[in-house]
Amino acid sequence: ELLSVVFPGDAYLGRDYMPLVQDRLAFYQKISRATSGEELLKIKEETLDRFGRFTKKEENLFLISEVKCRLYPFPFTKCVFESGRVVFTLSSLPFNCEGSVFFQNMDRVFRSQSAPYRISAPQKKFLELSFLTKNISEALLFARKFDRLFSRVMSG
Repeated sequence: ELLSVVFPGDAYLGRDYMPLVQDRLAFYQKISRATSGEELLKIKEETLDRFGRFTKKEENLFLISEVKCRLYPFPFTKCVFESGRVVFTLSSLPFNCEGSVFFQNMDRVFRSQSAPYRISAPQKKFLELSFLTKNISEALLFARKFDRLFSRVMSG
């Protein structure tokens, strides 16, 4: 299952930035196919070279796409940005992870972070990791480093 990202702000290639619909569609396809930060960086550089500096909405699109690429190796199905938190939905325990050790590692790694967190298991979902943030910008910054934190959870 592909990761979906819910973001409350503007995150798109604007017509004022990229006038031709064909260009916008081509770049959306490139961005959606990217599965690594390196791939996305090449697309970002190409976009900047061809169309110039980003406005906030284009910058947001690439930030959200970066989060998707960073979470790609893990079994996350959803990432939701809200004004006071960011929520990651995990579809299953990562491969070769024993439940109690996994939760102990999560507590050890996430307790040391500045963003308070909560783990819940709502119906129809496996696990939600919710981190409190001051605003959307802080949520984006936290999400950009979340993959490194989660790797520490996995490695014990």
